[in-house]
Amino acid sequence: MRIDVNSTRCYLTTLRCVATIGLAACIPVRWSEPGSPMISGQIRGPDGRPAAGLRVGVSGSLEDACRRPAAVTTTDANGRFRLDNTRLEHRFVVLLPIEKFVQPYTICGGSDSSALMPAYEGRMPARWEGAPDDSVSCFSWLWRSGTRVTCTSLSLKEARTGCSQCKSVLTGGSWVDGQRQGTYRIVSTFAESGTRRPQLFVQWMRDSSVVTTMEVTPLTSMDALVDPSLTLDTNGWSLVATGVKGSDIQRTLTFALGPPDSVRLVRP
Repeated sequence: MRIDVNSTRCYLTTLRCVATIGLAACIPVRWSEPGSPMISGQIRGPDGRPAAGLRVGVSGSLEDACRRPAAVTTTDANGRFRLDNTRLEHRFVVLLPIEKFVQPYTICGGSDSSALMPAYEGRMPARWEGAPDDSVSCFSWLWRSGTRVTCTSLSLKEARTGCSQCKSVLTGGSWVDGQRQGTYRIVSTFAESGTRRPQLFVQWMRDSSVVTTMEVTPLTSMDALVDPSLTLDTNGWSLVATGVKGSDIQRTLTFALGPPDSVRLVRP
């Protein structure tokens, strides 16, 4: 068997280049970058009053964000909290030309540190030491014997950074049940542990208090419901959302809203 010496040399040279690039692309050096900005906010309970003693955390890492938050605090007597800016710690320097423009961060909330759940997902410019502070308004609610927290931002920076949760809460419409009357609050959130698919909830509100809460996703065959909106026609108030099945099927669904615990799918 004849061996082509030139081809062999070329092959070995290529391997050396690949190995050199691989080593140079990942150098074991510790470094850090901004993970989240300074965040302040207030949480109100299901009765509309300030919720004291709840735990709030933040993480710039999307992996197990609420299980391993970078910072955790407790709401004060007025339901207020403050989380100082955090940093992401890395052990390697990647030298390949990979540009990072946006740094996501997750605010988590719950009754204690072991029960933190995603409450809000924010965005800030990547590697920007002077990122503006974020201010959020939050409310807590009960679901399956657990406390859930949902937040919306009071700042305008989401418009510049493409926040994916800017429309996670809608409030409006009206309902009447005998002598009682109130409004609807629509919540799109990750309310179950271990899922990244948003679940859609309807809350019947009266004088800033939650009368009852109902999840509407199980009323469909969809995996998730996104982009909710409230509409009014001659039949009353309706909830319109986009149903997602797998990665391809999307369908507009309409739910007729009535008094507490009354939701009906009218457009399958």
